[in-house]
Amino acid sequence: TPDMLLYAKGSRGFKAGGFNGAGGVLFPNSYESEYVTDVEIGMKADWDIMGIKARTNIDGFHDDYRNAQRAVGVQFDLIPGDSATANSTTVIANGDATIQGIEFEGTLVPFDGFELTASWSYDDARYDKFIIPTVGDRTDLPFPFVPKNKFGFTGRYTLPFVPSDWGAATLSATYTHT
Repeated sequence: TPDMLLYAKGSRGFKAGGFNGAGGVLFPNSYESEYVTDVEIGMKADWDIMGIKARTNIDGFHDDYRNAQRAVGVQFDLIPGDSATANSTTVIANGDATIQGIEFEGTLVPFDGFELTASWSYDDARYDKFIIPTVGDRTDLPFPFVPKNKFGFTGRYTLPFVPSDWGAATLSATYTHT
């Protein structure tokens, strides 16, 4: 219908592999290219609820990462077995991961010039397999930079007394929580 869009999307992304500067005998010289396959389904719709305009956007997604790249700190002895030569460096390691979740955004316009918006996202991000060279299996590490929950609210009011040739003046307040 003109007021509703249902969709399904699939895509594949890529990030090139590279070389670890600290590679060589102690660590792998290189790390693999990262691939992500994303599947998303959703709905975008406009509504009229007893004269109040509304819009909702909701989607669910599933991302399958292969060779996800992550910078990790590792410690090592320059001379194996001699802790007096202990050193540390950062290397890029590869792991497999899954990120999936849902997102919602809704807007209400109770009267012209006033708008209320709410949003929420839930993400489940985890490693399926993550083995760090010289350290071992770290599959239980949290997947970085992906919050479990994020939500926000915004209220916006367009001032009616500002001449239109001056542009639009609005007051707004936003609250977000991650």
